[in-house]
This record gives sequence, structure tokens and C-alpha cells, in this order.
Amino acid sequence: MTDESKPVDKEAAMQRLRELVLDHLGIPRPGQAAHINQLQDSLLPAFMDLARHAALASSPFPLETSANIRMHPTHVHLRQATEARAVQIRDLIAILAELGVHDLLAAVGDSPDAAMVSELPVDDYEGRLMREVGHRNPSLVVREFLRYAAEHREVMSDSAAQLEKGEKALLQVHGNINLVVNLGAVPAPKASAPAKDDAKPKRLKLFSGLTKIASGLVLLSGNAIVIPTVVMGSLTTLPVLGSLAAGIAAVGDGVSGLLREGE
Repeated sequence: MTDESKPVDKEAAMQRLRELVLDHLGIPRPGQAAHINQLQDSLLPAFMDLARHAALASSPFPLETSANIRMHPTHVHLRQATEARAVQIRDLIAILAELGVHDLLAAVGDSPDAAMVSELPVDDYEGRLMREVGHRNPSLVVREFLRYAAEHREVMSDSAAQLEKGEKALLQVHGNINLVVNLGAVPAPKASAPAKDDAKPKRLKLFSGLTKIASGLVLLSGNAIVIPTVVMGSLTTLPVLGSLAAGIAAVGDGVSGLLREGE
């Protein structure tokens, strides 16, 4: 029997993943308390705010505007927030490096057990985070992100690079919001050509991608906050790993959609 045809020992694979988490996150680090405070007091609330507004803007039905404003208040807010949150992604990258998250995700992405990421448990905490930012089926959303991580392990192998792409994507969204939602910026079709509704799919793609990126930032920052609990035992190891993997996968999936990577 070849290695490829051997049945996967799921419990052994999960135990190896637990050990990776403990190896990378189970040791207290200098400045950890300050990093957790910044995540809890600044970054997580900011990313949750972005995700809520992005989820609202990604509705299949365009947000109506009143006659005296050019854009809906949500779009105005998102145009400002995407620029501000792009800067905060740099802070998140640095904090995750200091906490050992990038090294952990790289070890998992390069591990033969990476495919098991899709079977990691989804904790109620992740469900509450995703529900709070507007996802109607939060557990299903996290499960889909885990499947994406297992199928695109490269997003875990270099999580810092994925977040840098996320920063670039937010700045692109910042620049494109006016073009997408302002009817005056959409050229009228030529009389000889059939009318095409190009604005609607472009709008949905923009805000759906933004929602994924913002949701990923929420999962990453929200679960980095609980890293100190990993030191206390192994009960939280797999849920924390699942949340971090789902978070970086959501960012990677959103970036791929916005920047047309792999097409």
C-alpha cells in the first residue's frame, strides 16, 4: 500500500496540529499584553465596523440614496474606512508576527496535515463574531473559509504577504467606490448597442470581496486576542488554529476576487 492510498489517521493528524499550535503560541512573549490590548481596544472594533458596513453594501439590492447626496451614507463611510483600515492592517501584520501567528500558519500550510484544516472545529465564538458583523449563517461561513484554506494552503504559508495584498485591495476599493455606486460615473450605453447592467455585478463583486477581507480581519484579530489562553492547556488549540486559518483564508479569497488573481 502506497502512502497516498493509506487511510488518514485523523486523530493523529489533529494531534500533530495541536502540537504545532502549542509550539508556536504556547509560550508567553515579551509585549504580549500590549499587543492584546491594541487588538481588543482598537483593531478588532475597527475591523468589525468595516465588516458590518461592507456586508450591508454587499446586498443584492443597491442601497438607495436621497436626492441631495451623491452616495448612500454607508458608501461614504466605507470610502473613508477602507483607507483607514488599510493602514491598520500594517499594525495587524506586525502584531501577528510578534505573537507567532505567521510562523504557525506557515508551519500548518507546509505540513502534510494541511488538508485537515477543513475539518477543524468551529467554535461558538467565531459564530458570534460573524453573526455580529452581519453573516446570516456564521458557522457555514467559517466552514467555507476553512475549506478554502485547505484547498489553497499557500494563503497560510505566507500570511503576512496575504495581508499586504489585503491592504492593497482595500486601497483599490477606496478608489473604486465612487465609480461603482455613483450613477453619474457609469457611461451610458451607445444607442446601437444593447443595454447592459455592468454596474450591478461590478458593485456586488467589489463589496462581496470587501466583506470577505473584513471578515477575515475580524477572525484574525478576534482570535489573536485569545492566544494567551493557549498557554493554559490544549483545549483551545484547534479552535484557535481554525479561526486563524479561516481568517487568513477569508482575506485571501476576498483579495483573489477583487484583484482577479489566478484568472
